[in-house]
Amino acid sequence: MEKRAKTPSEVPLYIRVTQNRKSSYISLRRTVNPKYWDHSAQRVKPGHTNATRMNAFLSRTLAQIEEVVLDNSIKGLHSSANELKAVILGKESPSFTDYAKSDINKQKREQNHSRYKKVNGIISKLNRYTGSRNLEFRDINYEFLNKYEMWLRESCGNSQNTIHCNLKYFRKLFNDAIREGLIEHSENPFLRYRLKTEKTTREYLTEDEIKSLNALDLKEDSCICQVRDLFVFACYTGIRISDLLCLRTSNYDGNHVQFQTRKTQDLVTIKVPSVATSILEKYNSETSEYLFPFIKSDLNKLELQKKIMSITAKCNQHLKVLAPKAGIQKHLHFHMSRHSFATLALKKGVRIEHVSSLLGHSSLKTTQIYTKIANNELDLAMDVFG
Repeated sequence: MEKRAKTPSEVPLYIRVTQNRKSSYISLRRTVNPKYWDHSAQRVKPGHTNATRMNAFLSRTLAQIEEVVLDNSIKGLHSSANELKAVILGKESPSFTDYAKSDINKQKREQNHSRYKKVNGIISKLNRYTGSRNLEFRDINYEFLNKYEMWLRESCGNSQNTIHCNLKYFRKLFNDAIREGLIEHSENPFLRYRLKTEKTTREYLTEDEIKSLNALDLKEDSCICQVRDLFVFACYTGIRISDLLCLRTSNYDGNHVQFQTRKTQDLVTIKVPSVATSILEKYNSETSEYLFPFIKSDLNKLELQKKIMSITAKCNQHLKVLAPKAGIQKHLHFHMSRHSFATLALKKGVRIEHVSSLLGHSSLKTTQIYTKIANNELDLAMDVFG
């Protein structure tokens, strides 16, 4: 046990835990005057008013700690300072399973429906692997992650990037728990285990393909026509479908659309090009609250998220029908509109920083992927010279 100076008359008591030649100090939340402390016995001297009670507390606490250390030693586990701290404070740190449940419930309370659905699916998959066993943080070590990765690939048929997404959430939970002081930094298996991704091909539409799609003769006011218009508008502005569906007439001044993105909360202003303006003119009405006719009334946060997901799924179904009608031999989905916008903008000479800003990318590296695509197209164009 150690004493650390607090005031000249009273000093706090700490237990020093040394592992691998590194020491951690755990406060006992007790103080004692140094003249009543017996250094050799590591106990309070009899002259102290509460000596009997204090020494009983010290003996009981040390016995509890020794019991935990011995139990872990038998199991081949090490005892973390945080675990011993929980013994002293009379409360247990949450298991990994409980900590994950807490995070999932938080997403549900905050009505973050898409995030809730994603992380709940990740943990549900983990429960299938473990048989819903309660996992401690220390159960998820380097060996566990390697075996789980193999199970995801072989039994679930997950791609490398899907595996990366699953384990990235595990890493987030570990990092959050470390920041909250629930586990030690050294207990993080991701110090050894490295997340891996594989490069994917980002499909996009050429300008000719976008024009072919826009030129389709479709029945006005039909759902498939509205989806086509929404997609083409996105190809020329780069706006995510979740933001497009929520654009109100107040967001458009006749030249620009200005809105706060749902994903990053950034305020974005985009000048609408003429081809996209002609689409807006079909739908922009003083009697309509929204620019596009997909959401009819105000919804609460959770209802809106569910509505956006539902509309996105239906839009993607219509795009599968539209692609062959326009002679497009690609698997068309709505997010391809952003890939198409980025590639088209860079080919037309828009600076990469501006494209990155318009797309709302947090890092220029994300946008640089499209630079490679645009450069490859230019290389192919130069092949005509032989």
